[in-house]
Amino acid sequence: MSLKQKITIIILIVVSVILAVLGSAAYYNRLNDTINDSILQNMKEMSEHDVKNIKSTLDSTWRDLESTGARLEVYRDRIDDIEQFQAFLRVEKVATFFSKIYMIDTNGNVYTDTYIINDGVNLKYVSDLMNGVAGQTKCVGWYSEISSSIVDKNSLFYGVTIDKISLNIKNSLGDQEELEFVGVIGIANVLDIAKTLEISSFDGRGLSMVIDTNGDYVVRPKDDIISQTNNYFDWFKTGSFSNNDNADEIITRVKNNESLYIRYTNGNNDPRIVTFTHIPETEWCLILTIPLSVLLEQSNGFMWMTILVLMVLVLAFLVFLLVIVKMWSSSHYAKAESKVKGEFLSSMSHEIRTPLNGLIGLNHLMKQNVDDPVKLHTYLDKSDVTANYLLTLINDILDYSKLQDGKVEFESKPYDLVSMLDNIVTMFQDRMNQKKINFNVTSAFEHSVILGDETRLKQVIINILGNAVKFTSEGGTIVLDVSQELKESKVFTKFIIKDNGCGMNKDFIPKIFESFAQESNEISKATEGTGLGMPISKLIIEKMGGKILVDSEVNVGSTFTVIFPAVMTSLDSQEKVAVVKKNNKQLHILVAEDNELNAEVLEDILKLEGFTVVLATNGQEAVDIFKESKLNEFDVILMDGQMPVMNGFDATKAIRALDREDAKKIKIFACTANTISGERAKAVECGMDGLIPKPLNIEKLLKLLNNE
Repeated sequence: MSLKQKITIIILIVVSVILAVLGSAAYYNRLNDTINDSILQNMKEMSEHDVKNIKSTLDSTWRDLESTGARLEVYRDRIDDIEQFQAFLRVEKVATFFSKIYMIDTNGNVYTDTYIINDGVNLKYVSDLMNGVAGQTKCVGWYSEISSSIVDKNSLFYGVTIDKISLNIKNSLGDQEELEFVGVIGIANVLDIAKTLEISSFDGRGLSMVIDTNGDYVVRPKDDIISQTNNYFDWFKTGSFSNNDNADEIITRVKNNESLYIRYTNGNNDPRIVTFTHIPETEWCLILTIPLSVLLEQSNGFMWMTILVLMVLVLAFLVFLLVIVKMWSSSHYAKAESKVKGEFLSSMSHEIRTPLNGLIGLNHLMKQNVDDPVKLHTYLDKSDVTANYLLTLINDILDYSKLQDGKVEFESKPYDLVSMLDNIVTMFQDRMNQKKINFNVTSAFEHSVILGDETRLKQVIINILGNAVKFTSEGGTIVLDVSQELKESKVFTKFIIKDNGCGMNKDFIPKIFESFAQESNEISKATEGTGLGMPISKLIIEKMGGKILVDSEVNVGSTFTVIFPAVMTSLDSQEKVAVVKKNNKQLHILVAEDNELNAEVLEDILKLEGFTVVLATNGQEAVDIFKESKLNEFDVILMDGQMPVMNGFDATKAIRALDREDAKKIKIFACTANTISGERAKAVECGMDGLIPKPLNIEKLLKLLNNE
């Protein structure tokens, strides 16, 4: 490698690193803002969710108290004295799960299940409930707001007004007395609300609490430092605020039932984000707080992920460049073909820069539209397609390098040449029709099932056929002939691909299998190619123990002959998945899949193909749905292997064991990511008709279902 080449590579590396650093810095700032907004939105949603849960608990509690008043109205004629009335309250306490239930009369007295508080009118909320102050018909309060003689410090009291209920009963002195009740108070443990405030997000470092308008705790936080004070506002005032916020102004806004989201550093120099959310129909406020360090950790995590992605892209580019340089410098035709290689490098540079430019542009658009989910998803989809193209391009180069170094492992498993040939012909038929090329295919197989690597063989035949289509003018002819010959327990398969296209110069034929070799003619100038297709094909066939022969003449055409040996075999019966017949009716399919996304995608695909689909989220549910269905209602069951409650294999056994005719006949296919031989045998053993490996090949699945 020359000094100039080394300097060029070093410059490329330095520039790539600088661009990565600058891009990462810009991306970090935008990412920080996005994460901050996302966490604030998450906190807001969590606060609203907790408020709804608390409000639901309160509403349920108030309804229970209203039911107590309604039952008193029903049973009042059966209550003759104060003891029976107190017994009624004891029964209500058990029925409603309150620790205590009290009744308020029109004089402000509070009746318990054991005694009477005659000065109840002086208790907070009691007089309000009696007189309907400001239309108040419900209340809830902390233990400090009611007589400590009837409520312990871990309790909350709830009150509701009721329509006036009159009781004519004997008091403890035996005198007849008429009482009129207008309210009900229930006592419950504060843990009923505290349970709704457990935070699982933010690694358990978030705190939630409930305070009243005075700042006193209704539900205390778990944090020991904050819990040392009895009043949250006292603790709150010891901190500092961003954006020139003032503690007194914030407290006033909280007392006015405003919802706030602020940044705050407490007295222990612990920066936090705090949200205040008012709880409707109460004088309470829900507080949610998380450390600012949570934001920084998530930003740093995303930052490192971004840097890793950029490093992978830079590394891919450098690997690509190094491979090209290595191939360029090692070729003994370097001088004679320097111009060709320069054009190839320019072409590859253009090819790789184009998707990279697209990725950079899409990344910019995503950052500009991070708050628009529709556009964001569109850009993500395009980014995925572009990245896959870039990966394919790099893989082609690396594939050639690995084949040269003998590092490619070839599969050795049974496949059907007839089926492979049908797939190839189908693949090229549209291209032939578009160019109005006469495509003639003949074949004669004595042993169509052989051992080998079907994918690699298809790669060779597709490459040669693709070149034939490319270099054959409109209205031309291409012939594909396949034959076999048996020699010494091996079968030799011969593919002959002949066209009447532009052909090649006799001097160029020996160079066709050399890397970067491309003959210059009018047709080749109008087509794109890397000059690696035929060298890769030659390496593949040689690794299979075969050879490729070429014969060509300018303006007459070319003939490529591919010959390779293989061992004869037969397809395993377990590989032959039974085909489902439509019988001219729409198939009704039961899909058992516990992964919500996989189920949704599969359902949409099947419905688009005209099938009707019913989903089950586990094996037991699939059994139950089939058991409840009409006879022969379902035509096929696609059963995931690993599912909760009951796996797919046990579910299949359960369905086959049902006492109904269609349970024995219905087609059941395992759809599983675990495709080891033991899993396939397990599927057959439990009564399945075959196994479809994940990730699902949609074309093969639809072909199976459509009996093509």
